[in-house]
Amino acid sequence: MDSRIFRGKHDIFWIYGYYVVYPNKNNYIIDYQDGKEHSVIPETVGRSTGKIDLKGRYIFEHDIYFSEEEEEHGDVRYHYVCVWVKEWSRFIWLHIDEYKDYLDNGVENLEKDYLMCANTFGLNVEFMHYAGNIFENAHLLD
Repeated sequence: MDSRIFRGKHDIFWIYGYYVVYPNKNNYIIDYQDGKEHSVIPETVGRSTGKIDLKGRYIFEHDIYFSEEEEEHGDVRYHYVCVWVKEWSRFIWLHIDEYKDYLDNGVENLEKDYLMCANTFGLNVEFMHYAGNIFENAHLLD
């Protein structure tokens, strides 16, 4: 699977394939395995990063991952959302608070220099664990 593959929700199932928007405004994904066309909920469509996590799962836009760090009072989980930032033409990981700020203000408050160096998609995914996505696991954004 490469970064041209998209994922979108059709009823209760996720469809993986090529994203098509027809002039009548319907949104479809053509399943990359069987070639069938499925209508999808437009808000759920996310592009593959082309990257694979430690369990061999492809990482998509809108996925939520977490890292665990040892602290004095015990292990702490930090959640991150995979985001496509069109202004920068790249995927980045945003901590939940950064993600909420990004939704409210766009790239205005993101620290581009820091993000471009340390928090671009080079973030160490071998230490991150899949937690879900923003549609089925919205509680993780609280």
